[in-house]
Order: sequence, then structure tokens, then C-alpha cells
Amino acid sequence: MEGEKLAKGAGLYLKEKVEFQKDYPSKDDDDEDNVSSGSLSDEIEGILPVMNRLHFKTVLRTIFLMRITSPPQTRVLDYCLEELLLNMIIGREMRQFHTRNLYVLLFLGASFALVSALVLTKGLKGSPPWHGRLLLELLHHPFLLRGCNEAEEFMNPGNGLNEKSVRERLRPRDAELERVEAGLARARALIREGTTNWSSISAPVGADYVPQGDIYRNATAFHRSFRMKDYHLHGSLSIWSVLQLNGRRHSLQDQDPDEAHVYFLPFSVVMIIHHLFDPIVRDKYVMKHVVSDYVKVISQKYRYWNRSLGADHFMLSCHDWVRPRATWYVPQLYYNSIRLLCNANTSERFNPRKDASIPEINLIAGETIGLTGGLPPSKRTILAFFAGGLHGRIRPALLQHWKEKDEQVQVYETLPEGLSYPDLMKKSKYCICPSGHEVASPRIVEAIYAECVPVLISQHYVLPFSDVLDWGSFSIQVSVNEIPNLKKILLGIPQDRYIRMQERVKQVQQHFVVNNPPKRFDEGGWFVMVRNADGTPRALNSSWFSFSFSWNPEEINPLSTALSPSASSSFNASLPDVHIAGGPYFQPPLEKKQETWKDKRYSKLERLEAGLARARSSIREAARNGSLKSTHEDPDYVPQGPIYRNANAFHRSYLEMEKLFKIYVYEEGEPPMFHNGPCKSIYSTEGRFIHEMEKGSVYRTTDPDQALLYFLPFSVVMMVQYLYVPDSHEIHAIENTVIDYIKLISHNHPFWNRSLGADHFMISCHDWGPRASTSVPYLYNNSIRVLCNANTSEGFNPSKDVSFPEIHLRTGEMSGPLGGLSPSRRPILGFFAGRLHGHIRYLLLEQWKDKDKDLQVYDQLPNGLSYDSMLKKSRFCLCPSGYEVASPRVVEAIYAECVPVLISDNYVPPFNDVLNWKSFAVQVQVRDIANIKKILMGISQTQYLRMYRRVKQVQRHFMVNAAPQRFDVFHMTIHSIWLRRLNIRIQD
Repeated sequence: MEGEKLAKGAGLYLKEKVEFQKDYPSKDDDDEDNVSSGSLSDEIEGILPVMNRLHFKTVLRTIFLMRITSPPQTRVLDYCLEELLLNMIIGREMRQFHTRNLYVLLFLGASFALVSALVLTKGLKGSPPWHGRLLLELLHHPFLLRGCNEAEEFMNPGNGLNEKSVRERLRPRDAELERVEAGLARARALIREGTTNWSSISAPVGADYVPQGDIYRNATAFHRSFRMKDYHLHGSLSIWSVLQLNGRRHSLQDQDPDEAHVYFLPFSVVMIIHHLFDPIVRDKYVMKHVVSDYVKVISQKYRYWNRSLGADHFMLSCHDWVRPRATWYVPQLYYNSIRLLCNANTSERFNPRKDASIPEINLIAGETIGLTGGLPPSKRTILAFFAGGLHGRIRPALLQHWKEKDEQVQVYETLPEGLSYPDLMKKSKYCICPSGHEVASPRIVEAIYAECVPVLISQHYVLPFSDVLDWGSFSIQVSVNEIPNLKKILLGIPQDRYIRMQERVKQVQQHFVVNNPPKRFDEGGWFVMVRNADGTPRALNSSWFSFSFSWNPEEINPLSTALSPSASSSFNASLPDVHIAGGPYFQPPLEKKQETWKDKRYSKLERLEAGLARARSSIREAARNGSLKSTHEDPDYVPQGPIYRNANAFHRSYLEMEKLFKIYVYEEGEPPMFHNGPCKSIYSTEGRFIHEMEKGSVYRTTDPDQALLYFLPFSVVMMVQYLYVPDSHEIHAIENTVIDYIKLISHNHPFWNRSLGADHFMISCHDWGPRASTSVPYLYNNSIRVLCNANTSEGFNPSKDVSFPEIHLRTGEMSGPLGGLSPSRRPILGFFAGRLHGHIRYLLLEQWKDKDKDLQVYDQLPNGLSYDSMLKKSRFCLCPSGYEVASPRVVEAIYAECVPVLISDNYVPPFNDVLNWKSFAVQVQVRDIANIKKILMGISQTQYLRMYRRVKQVQRHFMVNAAPQRFDVFHMTIHSIWLRRLNIRIQD
């Protein structure tokens, strides 16, 4: 009882003392002699409710006696006491409080009594030297616990014997964290400046490499980012680990955890499995216990995990089980921490914005000596090569089609005797790298080492360093469905393009080389981490670039995004929210021009954004009404029925567009390549749109300050007609024209530089439209691209870009092809006629050409048959992709009131953000071509009649009118562009 009362008294005493100091604070906090006591009150108050052992009571009584009897000058011993107390309660001694700790406290009590008596008689400042020596001897006595060992640094006379320094040692160092964050903010600003500074990179003295060329998304920004790590300026990158990295101190490793940017969790999933996993019992929960226990230990021992809930911590693994099995046992590790993974599979919750993809490298001998290098291109006699085990879903398809069947495409499951795997790679032009059980494969790096162009065959794989490296410049990416056409694809690559890709493979090789010790820009130099612009951790060399995603058109809907409450913040194009990858093509406008626009532009832009905010709110309100019919009155047309994803939201959005949307058309450029386009060809929709904007549609404004979007009026079709040299397969002239045009308008106007192109749009129906846009990275990554060739595998982004219908107007008018026979008078089940180009049509014709009366498939119509009349007699019209995903047959089927059957890969249908294509079209996978008749016969008559009526209803949205009418194809295209503008917010 006595001990308990004494302990409670200690708590009340210290609590009152703290309250007194709050009311009467010290005048000079920096005075070393001005000591503030009571720093232990929080710990004591937290201990009282759990004080149920005599040892704790005795401890508290001893502490209390020490505190009230010791003079202020000796409070330096408080550090030892606090450390000891926290070790007893929070540390591993919490459950087993050793008797030795009690003896230590009694020893300290006796020491205090002796020192206090001496100090009270003469004072510490005027005491003989032996007093100081005695105090030091007591503090350094070997009988003290390790908890007091750290007090030595405070006993250095240069540090000063004051409680203020001791208190700062214990409390969270917020000031240090602020300095670290300030350094990161400066780094972000410098890197962002690197994306807009187009002067050549000035390499630092002694620099061994300056990034340049097409292998990088943005060489300038990457180099600036990398140098932030190298220069070790204040705020530069540092990593802290509780263990030495690879047994030695790394140049990035920091001794002081308070100065670290990120914290490394140095556990190895491979070694956990090697030492703890029983292959017979196969109990994978052993990993759960090891990982969760480890995180529990570091969260109790250090304050950093709980401070950020793991967001500034990272782990690394190349084992398959790390996804997600090894990390999901600790939700904060799984959702918050940075995971550096070889198995970067987005279908297994790899998050490219948070996690980092690292290469899988098989070092059989532990080093890369002898692995790099290969024959020159002229001596590589093998077109393509692969050898590997039969596992996964992709490799069986590859081996089934190509195993030992072709001399040029050499595919083996097991290499014959006498053949060397490294030698075959070094003799091959292309090295096939299919995924196995997991998406990652060491063959990618093996191909790069052998200077062989990698051919990547995988799904949902985020390639290593893809936030910095442009893999499309030095590798070939082939979809699984195109495995049968692999040889045709590779043979179709011109020799000069192969030479360029092979040179880039040699250049990129240094980023995958493993050195011991690591060198600048090698594979080890990429494993550095920092925080993103929004404060979340991410790889420093990954923070400033866009990622490539496998878009699902059904999941990414700009209309639903605009309706989301977070839309305005999620699509903020004012930066830093928009991550960009640019190139050296733009100059800022003249300073005098900026000053002329400045004051006028600010207020008008704010008013425009306020109007958009009200429109978003109105559309969001309309979206809550889930009825199939719009509740808004309209004299022309009221959207209704299942052909719409949300009829009410679409109608409200359309009305807001008519009220607010204004587009400014840049006047720079001369016909025929600018302000002009084709109107009587397969690309007619491109020309019709340009002509309507030039004539002065209701959406065009002549005041650029009133515009919400800016139109780039160039025509890729006309550039091809006037600049392209037939059979040259080179479009450099077209790319240079686009570059020069963007440079011109960015110099003459402030709007491009204000948003880096995010509120600008281009339009193209030519197959080369997407390729032409890649010549200007900002145009490709930021701007709205209205494309007929809406192919997600070629970079089409459904949340930013617009799918545009391809309509073949042979005479430039719509007269003739509209309408068709009634359902009861359509005797043909399915119909297609078209040339043999592209692998999908090849499969279709091979399976069905001239083989079935119900399913009539032709590459060339027999004499006497009319294409239009066949469409109007058919119930279903087959619309397979050709060389490109888009086909004019989709709209031709709708015009003929024939239900379209879409056969394509990676195609986003037009107006997919508004129209529900499943309600009026049939979508067939390429792998189901052999079952098309069975699929169509399986559609009931009732379902067919419903789809037929919906095709007639949706027809109005694809109509081309001489003078555009509401809800026709021109207005629907404008509406799709309007939705993308709703999803961004521009700030000056």
C-alpha cells in the first residue's frame, strides 16, 4: 500500500508541476541553466493504471525520491531513468521484469544521494574537479544497463549538460522531418523544371554518362532526378535500415533514422521460404508469422512505422509468393508501403503508382561477366529464338504454334545436345520472352545482355523502370492472341528500324548490368526511393513520369469519373497532379506576351473553372436518378432506354455542354495540311469535323480567353497525302510538322504552356494518327486525342482520349445507305465481305469463307451481289478489325439496321462513355471465331428484336448531316471531348 500511495503521489506531483509550467513558462528556452522538469509525467501517468506488481511500485518510489531530492543541475540523470523505465515497460522486459533492473535503480538512488549532498553544499559550478569526476564515474559504471549507455554523448562538455538536449533526444523530431520534406519539395521543383527546360543537359564534372535518346521517356527530367540522388545536397536521398545493406554500408544508407527519407525492411522472402517452409506440410502461414512479427518489432522499437503507417517504408522481393501472399498479412505493408517486386502483375494488385517493378536477373555464377555482348546485326542468322520450360498459360500457346516448326523462329522446350543457350541468343535478332507461371521472366534481361531485341509476350505486366524507359523504342510487345502471327510481325519490321532498336538495346544495357560494388546508372542505382508530389513515397526515378496501364474500357468511364465527387481533384491538370513525360520541343512564350495576358487571364480562367464545377455538380445530381429515361425536357430528343449507361446523366451533361462549352481553333497553319481534311473517303469523319469547326460551329469562340479547350487543326490524312513518300515506311516529315506546329502555337500563345497541353485536342482517323502524336510527348501523354484507331495496346487512354467512329462516305453524303428490311425479311444470319488484312480477318476467312449458307463470309463478293443489299438482308453484320482495330463496317451495320458483331482486341468503341454497346451489339472474342454461328444462333428471337430496335434508336448518334443537328455524330464527338475536359482542372 505504501508503495502504491507513493507512486500515486509522484504522479500527482509531476502533473501539478507540468500545469504550473504551462501557466508560467520559462522566459528563455535556449538558456542551458534554465531547466524544465516534469518531462516524465506522461510516462508515469500512463503507468499508474497497469501498476500491479511490487517491482513497479518500488521502481516508481525510487524514481520519485530521485526526482524530488536531486537539484536541477543533476537532472541529466533523468535521461538514464527515462530510458530504463521505457525499456522496462515498452521493451522486451515488459513481461519479464528482471530483478537486476531493481538493483540498478537502487544503485542509482545511492549515487543520487551522494552526488546531491555534494552539490547542495558547494554547487556543481564551483565544485572541485573530483566532484565532476565522481559523477562521471557513477554514470559510466559498467553496472548500468545498456539503456543509459547513450548518455555518454550528453556528458561531452561541448554538448552542454542540460535537460533540453535530453528532452529533444526523446520527443519526435518534427523539425527534422520538416527539413527532410523541404528538401524533397526542392527536388520536385528542380525535376519539374527539368521537364520544361529544353536546353541540353550540362553534365557535372567527371560525369560518366549523360542520358539521351529515344530509350527514355524524358531524358532531361530523368537525369535531373538521378542527380538529386547523387549530389547529396540537403534534402537529397537517404535510406535507413536496421541492418547493413548487403553486408556493407551503401552510399545512400544513412546512420541517423531522423534524416532518412525512407526505411528499408531487410527481410528476404526467398530465405524465409528456404529455411522455414516445409515442402511436405506446405504451411505457408510460417511466412505470415515471420513478416507480421517483424513489422510488429520495428513498430514497437522505432516510431517511424506508426508515424506514417508504413507509407515511407519499403521491401524488396523477387520471389513469386511476395505477391500478394507475403505482404497481405500486414495490411499497412500491403496497401501503404512501397513494394519493389519482380512479379509486377497488375491483376494481382501490383500498384504502379506506389510499387516499383524491378528486373528478374538469373546470375548463375553470381556475376554478369561473360554474359553481355553479342554478334553484330549482319551476323545474326536466326530471326527469333526461345527455349524454356512448359509452364503457365502463354508458353503452351507459343510452343504449340512454333515448337521446332520453323528454321527462322526457333522455339524449344529443351535444347538439343550441342546447342548453347547463350550462343543462340547472341545469334538471334529477336529473343522471345513469354511469361511463365508469373509475369516476370529473366529472359528479358538475358536478351538485353545478348544485345538481342526482346519480344515481350505477357499480360498485366509492368516492365522494369517503365516510368523512365520507353520500352517501345527497344522492344517488341506482342499480345497473346498474335502468337500465331509472330513470324509475320517480326518480318514486317523494316531492317533500318531493327538496326535502331538493336542500338538502343545496347544503350539501355547499362541500366540492367549488376556491378559489385554498384555503379552509377546500373541496375542497383535504380533502387532509390523518395516521396511523390502528393507526399506518398515512390521511387525517385519513378515519381515524375506516367505509367502504362492495361485499360479496361468497361471500368474506365469518363462520364462516371466526372460524376465522382473526387473528379475535380483526381484529374487536376495544373500540376503536380498530372504526371508528364516530355521532350525538348517547346519554348516558353515571350515574357512581354505573358505580362500582357496575365491579369486578364487569371480572373476569366477562374470564372470558367467555377462554371465547370457547377456543371459537375449538376451532372452528379442527375446521375443519382437511375431511371432509364431522362427527366429533362427537350424539344428535339429525350434520351431513354438501355442503349445509354445513364440516360439522365447523359442528357444533363449534354445540356450543360450546349450552355458552357467553347472551343478556340488556332489560326496558325495553312491549307491543305491545316484547317482542311478529306470528306469523301474512309477518313471522311476527320475532314467533316475539321470543316465544321472551321465554318464556325456553335461551340467555336474567337476569344481564346473564353475557351475551355483549344483545337489543333492539323490533318494527319492530308500530311500523309502531301508529305509521305510511298513505300518509304518513314513518317519523319509528318512528325517534324507536328513538332513545329506545337512549337509555333506554344510560342505565340500562353495556353499550351499553361497546362502543358492538357486542355488541347487533336483529331485523326488515319492509322498513323496515334504514331504522329508520339512525336510530341506532351501531346501524347497530356492532350486529348480524338482517334478512330482507339487501340489500348497502342497507348490509347480511355480516360483521356476519345474514340471516334470511322465512317466511309464515298460521295461525301449520307443519302442511300440508310435503312433496311424488317427482321422477318432478313434471311441471312451473318454477313461479312472484306479484304484479307490483319490476323483477325485471316482467322475469320480461314474458318468461314464460302463454308456456310447462314454465315456468308467473302473476301470478294461474287458478281451480281450488292454489298449494301447484303447488309440490309442480314440479321447480324460481322465487323472484324483489319490492320487496325477500327472498321467502317460498324457504322455501316448501324446504318443498315443490322446488329453489329464486333470482333477485335483492345478496341474501345465510339461514345463508349455514354452508350451501352452490349445492349445493341454482340461482342465476340477472337478466340471464339470458330463458334460465331453457335453464338448467334443462341440469341433468342426476342433478344434479337430488342437489339434490332435499339440499333435503329442509336442510329441518330452516328448520322452525318450537312448542317450538324443535335445528338448527331458531330455533337456526340463534341460531347465526348467535353467529358474529358470535365475531368481536369486548369490553374494558372
